[in-house]
Amino acid sequence: MKYEQITGRSLHDAMARAKTLLGDDIILMESKAVSPDDPNYNEDCTIRITVGVEIKEEAIQKKVMDAYKWHVNEAGGAQVPEVSPEKLAFQPILQANLRKEPTYPVEQQHQHHQQDQQLQPGLEPKHEIKQLRRKIDGLYNLLSTVIQPGLQGNYVSAYETLITRGVDKKDALEFTARVQGRFPDYKSASEIDIRQAIQSDFYPFTPRDRVSEMLRGEGQRILAFVGSPGVGKTTTIMKIALHDAMVPPESVGILSLDVYGIGAGKALEAFSRLTGVVVETVSDRAALPELMQRWYKKQVILVDTAGRSPNFPNYTRDLSRMFSILQPSNTYIVFDMRSDLEDMFLSGGRFSELRPSGIIATKFDETERPGKVISLSKGLELPVVFATAGQDVTGKSEPVKLNLFAE
Repeated sequence: MKYEQITGRSLHDAMARAKTLLGDDIILMESKAVSPDDPNYNEDCTIRITVGVEIKEEAIQKKVMDAYKWHVNEAGGAQVPEVSPEKLAFQPILQANLRKEPTYPVEQQHQHHQQDQQLQPGLEPKHEIKQLRRKIDGLYNLLSTVIQPGLQGNYVSAYETLITRGVDKKDALEFTARVQGRFPDYKSASEIDIRQAIQSDFYPFTPRDRVSEMLRGEGQRILAFVGSPGVGKTTTIMKIALHDAMVPPESVGILSLDVYGIGAGKALEAFSRLTGVVVETVSDRAALPELMQRWYKKQVILVDTAGRSPNFPNYTRDLSRMFSILQPSNTYIVFDMRSDLEDMFLSGGRFSELRPSGIIATKFDETERPGKVISLSKGLELPVVFATAGQDVTGKSEPVKLNLFAE
């Protein structure tokens, strides 16, 4: 794998530059804010990412041939039947990937041809996302017949644990197979070694407290929070407003665009009385310029958006119009970790129109499948900048620590 460092104005911008230079098949390994003391720091260089990229032909050939090696019944190895390269369909898979056109065994061709016919232009974005994910699932199912049986011993246990803890099957297979490929003899790695290696590979996609980075930058910081109803946007905003890295309360303003959530409005009113943080609700974008003029001395403005589904007619368009006036420094999608992973992907796809720069994950204390956040971050190509557990906004809560192998 080849590693490259790319800089940009934001994570989204840096990823776009990386894909332009290296192609779409890149893996985000790390993202760091560029320090203002760095000689390269400027408005076009505020974040530095490290990405990995493999040469397509070499990557596919290695994956399939490794799978073949795992199936060979070597002396002292696992008792599995030998599978020939022909049965693994090496050439069709290789050539199909190089052409970026899926090729399937004969018995599957009719089924996938019917799916191809369903990918019609002009579909609603949510339907396009569903169709594309169905295509990806089909490719995964084909490839997993080659790779999955090759997991041996403790690797099978690790793979099953990841799935049980909420990691998407495709990602669980990818991470486990990658770690197995690092050890010449699969029996040489202990269960602890395997788990530590997988946990290390998770690092770019695990929740971290990046509030200090969210607040970094010149001038007024306007941070917008979007998400489906009930995901915890308002509670998250109150927690961030009281974060240790936050400026004094008198320099913070909370702008609520949520005129539908009565409970959220009352919670913010009580929060304002308790903390001294000013809260205002605006329902008409025509009122925004006057508010922004009054709040020109506020160092940080936290924007709480309406609790509506992204599938609601014109919702993201209306938000875009609001944001064209507010000009948020960054926008974050808030996800409830109790939600179904597929639903979160659909929601993330719709909110991507607002050019988010990160994910905030909530309610970790209410799920037994926290690994969903790994697949969510990896799939949306967005870092998890903050994570919460519990409803207490006045106390100092411990940061969320994700260890999928903890008992």
